Amino acid sequence: FSSKGRSFVAIATIGFALFIVGIYLLISRNVQLYLTRWHEEIQVEVFLADDLSLKETEIIARKLENRDDIVKPITYVSQTDALEKFKKQGYEHFFAGLAHNPLPASFQITVHPDKRSITEIQALASELLEIPGIEDVTSATDLVGKLEIVSHFIGLAGLFTGILIFSASVFIISNTIKLNLYTRIQEIEIMKLVGATNSFVMMPYLLEGIIQGVTGALSSIALIFVGYQLFLTRLRFDEAIVLGFSSVFFISFQQCLQLIFLGVIIGLIGSYISARHFLTPKFSWRLW
Repeated sequence: FSSKGRSFVAIATIGFALFIVGIYLLISRNVQLYLTRWHEEIQVEVFLADDLSLKETEIIARKLENRDDIVKPITYVSQTDALEKFKKQGYEHFFAGLAHNPLPASFQITVHPDKRSITEIQALASELLEIPGIEDVTSATDLVGKLEIVSHFIGLAGLFTGILIFSASVFIISNTIKLNLYTRIQEIEIMKLVGATNSFVMMPYLLEGIIQGVTGALSSIALIFVGYQLFLTRLRFDEAIVLGFSSVFFISFQQCLQLIFLGVIIGLIGSYISARHFLTPKFSWRLW
């Protein structure tokens, strides 16, 4: 490879490595935001049977409001309101051609802050299902439980993967800089003979490693953004409902800076290792 070819390989390697890290940050951020939002709101939706009268609906409402584990007031969503809500979100094509409104009426309730464990939510749902006129109760507890397990697994997997990626990237950067140093052996030895210090000789290669790290990091952020946009365009409404996500967020500005900083560290350490090894007296002696 030429010097430019080696630099491209190094940048591509860092970009791929940080792309993996960025995907981990993207998934981790959305999982944590979802769990935080769910634990803060803890909304349970109580779906009603279609043939309920106004009086029967009021009876159910009073039973819900009389419970100590439910925050008052509760919100009633009629079939018409539910349909309008979906239409405002741009999903009216799902209901085109239907002779009747398939959406049920419901009560949206918020669980008391002291009763928000997954076990307590599941117990509440079971009790509410015993009330005549209530067809279904949804609270996303199953999804939240799985997401908490996934979040823990992501943390462990991210740590292990991050160590491997960091080590591999440093190794590749180190070898790239080392090959560039080999092509300039005579220039470096002449500089050493006329009194150049190791720091002076190392500086251009340290800067090269940093530039490669920053370029790789910026490339990874761009790739993550493209993948994020493609994911949003391909995510269908019904899939979003199944997943339980109303929105997916890109990595934060702080996380972008962290990726760039990580790229700088990888480039700096890799270039320093190779340059330091190359400029040690023992190595220089072997050159002669």
